[in-house]
Amino acid sequence: MTWLAVGAGVGAATGLGQIIFSGKKKKEKALEAQAANAPKYGGDQGISEYYQQSKEKANTAAQQSALFKQGQQLQQRNLASGLAGSNIAKGGQGLVSNLVQGANDASMRNLVGAEAQKERRFGQLGQATQMKSADEMRKFQINQQQPWETKYNLLAAKAAKAAEQQQAGFANISGAATGAITGGAAKYNSTS
Repeated sequence: MTWLAVGAGVGAATGLGQIIFSGKKKKEKALEAQAANAPKYGGDQGISEYYQQSKEKANTAAQQSALFKQGQQLQQRNLASGLAGSNIAKGGQGLVSNLVQGANDASMRNLVGAEAQKERRFGQLGQATQMKSADEMRKFQINQQQPWETKYNLLAAKAAKAAEQQQAGFANISGAATGAITGGAAKYNSTS
């Protein structure tokens, strides 16, 4: 056996070793573990709370709002004070009618004010909904889209690296075979 054949055999064995024993699997598992342990985004708790509060306020009937109840309480006090101050025995009957009409008008103003407040609350709910929607999109991007893209890129890199190692192994085997043939041909030519 000649030195050329030994060299070709060593080159072929090296190429075969590159193909088989690259440590690729261990590296792949480490990268996959790293990707699996990526932190998750749970969403902005403040936005979620703001959304819930806005939703509750927007769903409150106008007559159940604190503004309406406070206005009604004030209107009832004014009516009671007016009735107490009027002397029904001395012709205060016309005054009672005016007081009741004023109380009814105050009730309508209270309701209009409460409805306006409810409209503002719906506006707040709209803003909160937009904020929550943006936060949900961010949550999707961080927890689902980015990990998927990372894994896809990781798999693509693994495939490229495996192909590169395989090609290097084949190149070494081919180089060893070429060396053996060239060396054999050179030996043959030198003996002729």
